Amino acid sequence: MVRFKTKSGGALFAKTESGDKWVPDGKVLFVRDGRLCYDIRWVGVVQSKSQVADGKWHRAALTWEQDSGTATLFVDGKQDSAKELRPKQHAEGQVVRVGFGAPDFPRPKSFFKGDIQWLEFYNQVVNPDQRMTGNAPQPIARWKPQAANGNRLADDAGNGHDAKIARG
Repeated sequence: MVRFKTKSGGALFAKTESGDKWVPDGKVLFVRDGRLCYDIRWVGVVQSKSQVADGKWHRAALTWEQDSGTATLFVDGKQDSAKELRPKQHAEGQVVRVGFGAPDFPRPKSFFKGDIQWLEFYNQVVNPDQRMTGNAPQPIARWKPQAANGNRLADDAGNGHDAKIARG
């Protein structure tokens, strides 16, 4: 889940290899052409119907159901769109990126241009309303970019999933 605002777009969250190319089975949640998107490289993309690049705060969530391969996007607490997206293989050694995908993806903006208040990662499906009412389970990672210290972004959930800041 993520709370953000933008008038432009870019990557909110990515899981990919640490290099500088967008690789097969790389995954990214991003805003393009005003809409929230989730892409698995060389598999496909699901795109929201809702516009989110309006300069207002939005809550977005992505769930992925392993058995069905269904990726579902939620915008401001409501299910927005869904699509079957299955990675072609299990990707080992991928890194997490907050606010950046890869130098060559997503286009036209790889770096997120806007504000990210918080971003949370869970290992189970969480209803967006659970998060907002405080009834959600503990996330396995939580980042608050405004709390970055130099090039380090601490995992606020306390599980050691610290991130390295890349600025663009």
